[in-house]
Amino acid sequence: MPEQPGIDAYAAYLPAYVLDDNRLDVTGPPRPGGPTRSVAAYDEDSITMAVEALRHIAADTPAGRQLFLATTSAPYEAKTSAGVVHEALGLDPGVSAVDLRGQRSGASALDGVLRADAVAALADLRTTRPGAPDELTQGDAAAAFVGGGRRAAELLARAGRTVEVLERWRLPGEGHDRVWDERFTAEILVGAGRDAARRALAGASLDTVDHVVVSSSNPRAAAALRRALGGAGADAEVERQTGFTGTAHPGLLLADALDRAGPGQTILLVSATEGADAFVLRVGDEVRAARGGPSVRDQLAARQPVGYGRYLRWRGLLDVQGPA
Repeated sequence: MPEQPGIDAYAAYLPAYVLDDNRLDVTGPPRPGGPTRSVAAYDEDSITMAVEALRHIAADTPAGRQLFLATTSAPYEAKTSAGVVHEALGLDPGVSAVDLRGQRSGASALDGVLRADAVAALADLRTTRPGAPDELTQGDAAAAFVGGGRRAAELLARAGRTVEVLERWRLPGEGHDRVWDERFTAEILVGAGRDAARRALAGASLDTVDHVVVSSSNPRAAAALRRALGGAGADAEVERQTGFTGTAHPGLLLADALDRAGPGQTILLVSATEGADAFVLRVGDEVRAARGGPSVRDQLAARQPVGYGRYLRWRGLLDVQGPA
């Protein structure tokens, strides 16, 4: 174990496609400046996206480490999806593979990386009912982190607060999340996020940080927390181009912050989902060398648009007759 836990390497993966319009009738003018969502291709899922992120940084994971896969969209129910990721990467058999499930599991996986020298992938494929109000504000992505060093960042402090709140859930056998009205849950999540952030900053003996990153399944709560914590909005800019990417979201936004931050700068990451988790990090001197693969912004710039009809077919939301 290192004297001070941290992140030794990181990577992010964004699929090659972006959806900017969810209208079946596209005879009208395009919607300029609206939110867009990151779209996984027809042959991608949370496992393949996790592998894409991890392959840049996890090939030399030694025996005795743990591999965490955090997702709410695992393709298997009674099978360990992390084991498939393990096999695809050709990791040492002595690396244990563990699934983490639930909306908060992305922050839990980051905590494991920071405090247990683990390797983690945070990956989600988000699907709503066609035409749902939040269809363009949900997206697909993955992020990966390796602990056991401090090249990318060191952990100064962390704090958490657990709150039982029925905000976003999915019953067994259902394909889409159910979401309670964000007006009724935002205040709860904002309170949890502010409390966790306050205690984490106190633990790090800091009053302010250089970068504030907020991830929340509730967009109203995310906006309020960014204002309350003095965020500059760079994280919101990424979210507007990808949508909320589920368990991957705190990792994706942290990866973007590490892409932009300079050595010695500090980052406050707050994930407000079913309570809140807050991490205060100091960026490492070797942060540029610690990144695997292209930056988040470079991947955003390289995406190709996909039509709404094709997206619906890829997701199995539009039943189309195939070849005989």
